Parts: sequence; C-alpha cells; structure tokens
Amino acid sequence: MINNLFNKKVLAVVSAVTLSVSSVALAFTTSGGYGLETNAPSTSASAKPPVEEITTEAKPVEEITTEAKPVEEITTEAEPTPSAAPSTNPNPSESPVDPVEEDTYQILGTLVGTWDLGSGGFMVQSKDDANIYTYTVLNVKAGSYEFQIVKNNSWDTKFSGAQGFINSDYPNLKCVVKEDCDVTVTLNLKDMTVKTSVDEELVEQTDISAATVTLAKAKTTYNGQVQAPVVSSVVLGTTELKAGVDYEVTEISPKKAGTYTVKVDGKGNYKGQAAAEYTIAKKNIKTGTATVTGKTYTGKKLTSSKYTLKIKLNGKTVTLKKGTDYTVKAVSRTNVGSSNVTFTGKGNFTGTVKGKFTVKAKSIKSAKITVSSKVAYTGKSVKATVKVKDGSKTLKANKDYTLKFSNNKKIGKAKVTIKGKGNYSGSVNKTFKIVPGKASIKKVVNVKGKKAKVTIKSVKGATSYKVSYRVKGAKKWSTVTSKKRSIVLSKLKKNKTYQIKVAAVAKSGKTTYTGAYSSVKTLKIKK
Repeated sequence: MINNLFNKKVLAVVSAVTLSVSSVALAFTTSGGYGLETNAPSTSASAKPPVEEITTEAKPVEEITTEAKPVEEITTEAEPTPSAAPSTNPNPSESPVDPVEEDTYQILGTLVGTWDLGSGGFMVQSKDDANIYTYTVLNVKAGSYEFQIVKNNSWDTKFSGAQGFINSDYPNLKCVVKEDCDVTVTLNLKDMTVKTSVDEELVEQTDISAATVTLAKAKTTYNGQVQAPVVSSVVLGTTELKAGVDYEVTEISPKKAGTYTVKVDGKGNYKGQAAAEYTIAKKNIKTGTATVTGKTYTGKKLTSSKYTLKIKLNGKTVTLKKGTDYTVKAVSRTNVGSSNVTFTGKGNFTGTVKGKFTVKAKSIKSAKITVSSKVAYTGKSVKATVKVKDGSKTLKANKDYTLKFSNNKKIGKAKVTIKGKGNYSGSVNKTFKIVPGKASIKKVVNVKGKKAKVTIKSVKGATSYKVSYRVKGAKKWSTVTSKKRSIVLSKLKKNKTYQIKVAAVAKSGKTTYTGAYSSVKTLKIKK
C-alpha cells in the first residue's frame, strides 16, 4: 500500500514536470516561432504522449522509493531548449502530432527578380535571435530596386514602406546598389525594421517647408508658348541648398495665363516641401489691330457681325479667336458713317481695343437715272431735267446726289454728271441735246394756184426751218426746208384741208439739230 501511494506521488510529480515542458514550447511558438519551424508539437497534443510514457515506466516502485532524488533531476531536466524539440512523433506507434505552423517571410520584387507570390526569396530565421530573418540575394547588379516582404505567403500581410515601418499602405521598400555585389535583407520583428547590407546610415532629415524658393523670373507675360519657371536658389535659414543633392524641383510646363505653384521637394538630408508662386500675366490687347467688316448702305438698319483682332506674339502676328480670346459688342447704324466697336480681352488676354464699324455709301451707278433728251437753246447755260431712283425711292438732288453740266451754252451735245452724295457714292455721266427753241407759225394763207404760204416766227439760234404738211387724216407727212421764214407750199389739192407744222433747225459741226415742232395749223385749199 505504501508502495502504491508513493507510486502515485511520483506519477503526479512527473506529470507536472511534463506539463511545464509543454508550456515552455508553447511560449516560444507564440513569441515568434523561434527554432520551432514545423517540428514543434502543438499545445493540444504535446501533453498526452509524455504522460503515458512516464506511467509505463513507473512500475518499479521500490526502485523509485529508494532513489527518490531523481524526481528533482527529472524536474530540472524537463525544460528542453528550443533546438531540442523533437522533429517527429516520439512514439511511432501512436497517431502523428499536428505540427505548429511557423510564420514565414518572403521577399518579392525587383531585388529578387519577381513579383510572383508563388516564388521569390524565403527568409531564414536566425539561430541566435528568433526576431531576426535574413535573405541574401547573390550577384546583384548596380541599380535601384524595389521589394516587399509578405508574411505567410499572403499579400494581406506585407511589410512595406520606408525603413522602420510596417504598414500595407506605405509604398515599396527601396534600395540602391552602387556596385555589383551580394545584398542581404534583414527583417527585425522586435523593432519592426527592414534593412539591407547596402543601406547607408539613416540621417535625421531637416524639413525645408520654411525655405525661401527664389525664381529666376517670378512673373512673365503670356506669349502663346510654354514658359517653364526656373528655380535660381533655395535658402533655408542662412544655408543655400544644392539642387539635385538637397532638393529636387517638380517640373511644370505652364502655357496659359495664370498663377502656378513651383514645388521643391527635400532630398538626401532634407525632407518636406517648399514652394514659390509663378505667374504668367495676361497679354494686353491694346497693341492689337481690331477690324470690323463694314456694310453698304441699304436704307435699313445695319448691324456689325464680322470681326478680326490681330496681335503680335513672339514677333509673329497671330489672329485671335472671338469668344475664346476676346469678346465684342455689336453696334448698329442706318446711314453712312462709322461707329466704335469695343473688343475686350478674354482668357489669356486682357485690356480693350477699339475697331470701327463703317456703313459705306451705295454706288449711284446702281440707281436708275433719267435725263431729258433735248433742251431748248436760250443763248445761256441750260440744264436738262434729271431724275434718280434707288429702287422705289426717288433720290433728292443736293442731298443724295449733285449735278454738274458742261458744254451746255450752245446748240449741240451737252453733258451732265450725276455724283452721289451722303449715302451714295460714285458718279454717272449722261448726255443730252441742246436744240433750237420751239418754232411757231405766224401765219398760213391759201394763195392762188392751189398753194399755201407759211410765215414762221423767228427762233433764236435757228439757221433754217422745216415745214411739214399732209392732207388731214393722212398718215404720212411731207417736209420742206428753207432758210427763209416764209415758205410757199405748192401742188396742193383743191378743196382739201391740210395740216401744217413748223420746226427750227440748226447745225453744229456735221450734226443737224431740230427743235420741237410747233402746234398744227389747218388750211383748206379753195383756189
């Protein structure tokens, strides 16, 4: 009985020692998987096999009773080092123990030549420190590389960003290889850092947001071309920073008028961003040439509708676009003349310039002009009757046109010039004849021998006279000409009534001009 009781006590001590060993293994697993890999037993399966093993070997009670001290020895040696963890099930006859999954870390990216999640570089855990994982890439060529570290083969858990960060929102890790070499990447889970063997010592960067950025030219004027700003200096406090070393300029290519921000980003020992304003001012159009297409007088209201604005940019004359580069307000007028039209700059342009909308006079040549064909000679200057009509409108002399007569003092061909005035322009020449005045019969009598004697009143300028006669009702007239004013008509028919009329005649050069006929006189031949 005593032996049985002692045996139970020994069994309890051994069981406690076995449970303590299992707890230690679990602690290493949860703290980073140090040295356990896939061989460490799980917390659920590690306790059972040791208990059964101790129970089967506890039969020699007396031996245990006489040498009880080994219980303490078992207690002290029950804590194995991580490297002593069994790699297989201690009892092959029993069912296998589920392994504890250990975290794996894998490098992906240009540093190892792939972004494929299924391959890449699997990092190796340090034997000295469970928080340290390394991977060495052999024969890396000089250049810039990016990479990420994923945990347990999953993109959902990845180490990325600048050194010292572990956050999936950060950009890729980067390293610069200055010459061909092997590159070792080290992941430290304790302080959450990623370093490579080619990293330079990190220096605390100075913020340049308070730096003064000076441009070679802070303001220029729109010229239709790209006008990129030039940074002449960046000064932080009393220190002038070096381009390409301490800062980089974000290049911009502004073309349109406006205010732009020139950004300077810190580099090397500097971080943050400084800025300066750069302005492209609008071009003033006051130096431009504004043209408004005119219209021709019609008698109705006319409105400007076509415009041109030209200006010099970079030594070249360019035509601006209405609605894009300028606006203009139309003007109207009815009569001949000009009205100012204001052009106002828009978009890349400013200021104003004026053009003129002109209503031009209508040519008098398009009018219908009527001039009397004959004018009686008076010995003085004479004028023909002139009528001018523009469509249905009768124009007025001295308002819409003027008349100028020439060669109009003597019998012959005279000229009149109709010249537009006011809303009309141009001129038209017309001719008319100056002929002897209208003749008249002083007396007509029947003389013996079936004759009629016709006496004509003197007409100024006449050199001869015509006497035309016919039997009343006949269609054809007979005519005789005489230089005398008394003319006898013979061979008339007795008892016939005759109609007689006379006209004065004058000659100018080789042309004969006949004046207007007199009124008709009748005479019956009785003898």
